Amino acid sequence: MANAHNCMIRGINAIYQQAPHVHSTQDKSDLLFFVYAWSRWVIEHHDMEEKVMFPGFEEAAGKPGILSANVDQHAAFEAGLLHLHKYASIKPEQFSADELRSRIEAFQGVLQQHLNDEVQTLLALRPYDSERLADAFDRGERYARDKSKEGKEAIFPIVMGMRDVTYEGGNNWPGIPPHALEDIDKNIWPAHAGAWRFLPSDVNGKPKSSSFLA
Repeated sequence: MANAHNCMIRGINAIYQQAPHVHSTQDKSDLLFFVYAWSRWVIEHHDMEEKVMFPGFEEAAGKPGILSANVDQHAAFEAGLLHLHKYASIKPEQFSADELRSRIEAFQGVLQQHLNDEVQTLLALRPYDSERLADAFDRGERYARDKSKEGKEAIFPIVMGMRDVTYEGGNNWPGIPPHALEDIDKNIWPAHAGAWRFLPSDVNGKPKSSSFLA
């Protein structure tokens, strides 16, 4: 879960930091698609948690409501997240970096606190049935992958490019097979390649610098 949270933070930081440096109509259009993809993925991630993963964790622990505080935090930033998601549908000529950043600022602090708190909540589940907890986690991951396929032109590339394979000493999250990564790189990534310029990593998850911040 920490890897997914790191992706969310890296993604929203990329949007916030690069927005003031976007000027051409094409660049604005590309950044707006990036905003759409990031916000859609975060919305779907929290939907998965509430519908599948959290209920599974609570059942495994035999503690109904043990994750209710985390769900309440979802509600606390949901309106702001949806407000940002809606902004992604404007026309490029309507783009305002100040407005975009204002919408992020409206919920970023609550989101950051939630991501920090959720890790601690999940760590507190360690005393419970690890096998059943792992099963609930796997069911959530499968649900998320199936949902991602519905919007693969947006979700697959943005997740690949927000991850950091050097994070916590190195990782292979989300464990995508090499042939699947190659398919994303060759057949999905090019459709919105302009938007993926704003990603903090390349398709292989290796951190890269931004030409907009040079």
